[in-house]
Amino acid sequence: MRPLRSFRSGGLPSRAVRPGIALSTTVLMALMTVTACGGPPTGSSDPASAADSKAAAYERFARMSGPARTAALVKAAKAEGEVNVYTSNEKLQALVAGPFSRKYGIKVNIFRAQSEDLLQRVLQEDSANKPKNDLVDATNFELGVLSDKKILARYDSDLRKRLSAQAQIPAGWVTTRFNALTVVRNTEKVPAADVPRSLQDLTDPKWKGRLSMELSDSNWYMTLWDHLTAAGRSEAEITRLFKGIAANAKTVQGHVKLNDLLAAGEGAIGVTAYNRLALTAKAKGAPLAADTGIEPIVLVPSGAAPMTRAAHPAAALLFIDFLLTDAQAAYAEDMDVVSNPSAVPGHRPVLPAGVETVTVDTVKYVRESSAWSKAYENLLRGHEPVRP
Repeated sequence: MRPLRSFRSGGLPSRAVRPGIALSTTVLMALMTVTACGGPPTGSSDPASAADSKAAAYERFARMSGPARTAALVKAAKAEGEVNVYTSNEKLQALVAGPFSRKYGIKVNIFRAQSEDLLQRVLQEDSANKPKNDLVDATNFELGVLSDKKILARYDSDLRKRLSAQAQIPAGWVTTRFNALTVVRNTEKVPAADVPRSLQDLTDPKWKGRLSMELSDSNWYMTLWDHLTAAGRSEAEITRLFKGIAANAKTVQGHVKLNDLLAAGEGAIGVTAYNRLALTAKAKGAPLAADTGIEPIVLVPSGAAPMTRAAHPAAALLFIDFLLTDAQAAYAEDMDVVSNPSAVPGHRPVLPAGVETVTVDTVKYVRESSAWSKAYENLLRGHEPVRP
């Protein structure tokens, strides 16, 4: 098989639904089907028989564990010869694919695209009964949509037991890492004595025009709203809190741009900044710090799953095993929150010890993403309503 083209789109992957940006017809139809709990589309070929044969392979390896599983997977994957990966992670080639190929001698073909484009491609190929990839490596939103469409197979492995508590999610796909949405300050604009210590502090009028919020972070908004509700805050209190923060904020499209502007002093505090980007920039000398202590930190999972009709099922499983083991050290070095800290020798967490975190509810977000995106857009624009 010819290697798949590698797309190097600008920016880091985030979720597929963005306020103010229309979704493709393919993705919209998928979301409508998910909401209605419908099944996957069928075509003129016989996808059921292909899926059944792959399911048998997945079940056989699921019954194995430890070195015996790895040895069996390596033997079968070498016989398959290659693995085709669809990803929204721009660093997968360098951090994972290269080391995987060098270790096992198995060719890795990568197609990379922005989240929505990736989702659309998988849905279109599935609808045509012509899936071309063996696994998907993406953010929780894409994986959630594809799981509900029964396009992804369940990843079963004893490695799941080694994952952190935050990574133990009830899904067929498996968490490989997290993006942490944190409050980041420019240390030259906000000295230590003035650091805000709570979300409520961010509503102070002194921050007017000095905060930055990313336009697409409705997953952060939904997750914090639910967290505050569970903590006993009333809807009126939560509404005042978020309106107060938004009133002080400028909006930025893209987490990379938000981080770059903050590092350049165009803004004092990033309310929904990627922790990884801030730490990486700080290591290069940027005047940034993620030390406000504002909790909770919202974790956005990224993960992987094999395709139901993968042409190379053993190679797909071996690649995901690699994501959860060898690749964890590379993710940790890249300042990600890893899902399997035990796989990283001398692991040093990138988040402060004891900090409270809350993980995005993928099932809820997939089904309510449009409503929360609109509510978040209204919040940032000063419109109503600000809650679905």
